Amino acid sequence: LHVTAVGKALAAYLPEQELHRMLDIHGLPPATANSVHDRQTFIAFLESVRSWGYALEDEEGELGIRCVGAPIFDHTGRVAAALSVTALRSELPIGSFHEIGGMVREQAQLVTEALQSQQRHLEPPAYTPAYLDDCPVPALEKGLAVIECLANSPLPLGSVDIHQQCQLPKSSLFMLLNTLEQLRYIEKLEDDKYKLTFTMYNLGMAVLSKLDVRQTARPILREIASELRFTVHLAALQDGKAMYIDKVKGPGFVQFSTSVGQLWPLHVSGVGKALAAYLPEETLDGLIAAQGLEPATVHTITRAESWKADLRAVREKGYAVEDEEGELGIRCIGSPIFGHDGKVIAAVSVTALRNELPSTTFHDIGLYLRDKARLISERMGYEPEAEVVKSATQ
Repeated sequence: LHVTAVGKALAAYLPEQELHRMLDIHGLPPATANSVHDRQTFIAFLESVRSWGYALEDEEGELGIRCVGAPIFDHTGRVAAALSVTALRSELPIGSFHEIGGMVREQAQLVTEALQSQQRHLEPPAYTPAYLDDCPVPALEKGLAVIECLANSPLPLGSVDIHQQCQLPKSSLFMLLNTLEQLRYIEKLEDDKYKLTFTMYNLGMAVLSKLDVRQTARPILREIASELRFTVHLAALQDGKAMYIDKVKGPGFVQFSTSVGQLWPLHVSGVGKALAAYLPEETLDGLIAAQGLEPATVHTITRAESWKADLRAVREKGYAVEDEEGELGIRCIGSPIFGHDGKVIAAVSVTALRNELPSTTFHDIGLYLRDKARLISERMGYEPEAEVVKSATQ
């Protein structure tokens, strides 16, 4: 926290007891000769942050780099996040600190207002835990139910809310909450409500980092983004939906607010169609029965037979087209990636505005993307020739 502008912006609004606890645990180890390593000096800096509404970091984390950051508050008045700008020392002279700080503070205030407006209208969704009839470790099952309950809520929850949603005895819940807090999976706020920490995020990212397809595909994703100048996504099947597991932004002016971990219904995304096209028919029918084919736009395919015909075309061409079916004005083209066993393990897609991806280019870009997906597949151990022999034998 002491060597970054966002860190100072976050630390400035921590409860005093928590701030001192963190300083006791982590200390103030220097990163450069400019780092603040004295506790009283650091606390004085945080008072300045609260006074100005923004934080400065002057080569304290890395020599030659300066940052200006400002806090973002949620609807309860707690700091939810912080944003910052980072620049070379020569690009951010001392004389510009106050002006830039004011600009960053204003933008953080806009984000704060938008966040607070959104949160005031949010209601925690009803969560019903799926307890097993014969779970061998009931305490573990209940602890995971608490974590899922908090994960499904857009807002922190009190113990009464968790008790009602998880249907747990209050005595058991108290012990579970206390244990999860000690293990740093959840955090208890000043108003006695609970929220998840970033421990779960770190675990999820650790899982992603071990996906070989992600590491193998990365350089090719960058190549696609550079050559086509479109945003590129890599997705895998997760709980019957397409989940983005990697993203490379295109160099164009327009950027898309998609993120790693985001889920999309299979029938409204290019990667979703590419993944669905190779599912066993009984699996596909099960997903349609369970999830339906809900319309996202007027162009969404909502009839099962029509969608299956679309998926047959994907298998024939080797690529999928999503033409404003997930969001108006947005088009995607996706292609499947196969593993060493010949099964689809992921899909790659490009996303662009409608006017940047005219229908006359669908085939050429589809074939280009199919070739790139095939290259990733081969690096994952897929052997097309072996598939031909296998099919002929069958």
